[in-house]
Amino acid sequence: MNFIKSIKEGLKNPKTKSLTMLGIYFVFFLFVFILLNSAENKNNEPIIEEKEKSTIDNYQTMESYQYKFNYINNGLSNIIEGTYFKDTTLFNYNNNKYYFENDLIYIINNDSYSLGNIEHNITKLFSKNLYNILVDLKEVSTTTYNDGTKEINYVMDSNKFYNYYYENISNYQNNIGVKIVKKDNNINSIIFDLTNLNISLSRIEIEYYNINNISNLEFNKDNYTYRE
Repeated sequence: MNFIKSIKEGLKNPKTKSLTMLGIYFVFFLFVFILLNSAENKNNEPIIEEKEKSTIDNYQTMESYQYKFNYINNGLSNIIEGTYFKDTTLFNYNNNKYYFENDLIYIINNDSYSLGNIEHNITKLFSKNLYNILVDLKEVSTTTYNDGTKEINYVMDSNKFYNYYYENISNYQNNIGVKIVKKDNNINSIIFDLTNLNISLSRIEIEYYNINNISNLEFNKDNYTYRE
């Protein structure tokens, strides 16, 4: 209030009127300068855009999907079909139904379940695990189809696959072939050609469906009796 009173008195006094007006103009233009400078700095602030997730990142973070694992062993197909949902899975193999949770496999029999086992380590083919050997592959060729599907052929060091899948040390001097089919930023199928490993397991074919569209598994342990 004292400031405004001083301005009024300065304007009334002919001797100080010009000086007072000059001070008013100075304050006004200083305010405008600060305001414009602030707006310019705000406009120049870097815009942080969310980076679009790559196909391989999407693959690693898939929380649910239906799958088909086909193991070609000594020329014969061993097929596992199931549903994966947040680190648990319900699957069918050799006319039996299994449930996997906390690194344990249970076989389901009518209204009961008990510890079970199969010869294939299905956890190695879960996307969050398999991701670790799919990064940094060497691309050989790509075929793009009219619907946007991409079929990409890669080579992978044989030791990289063997050490991962069998958790054992190997000393191969060659590569295996890997074919990945992508569409809509998702990996829909993977084929491992293991011919160069000279083992009974010559090929693994993986297919994924209904990616991130599963709300639950059709199995609740609370509704079954556990038997030793």
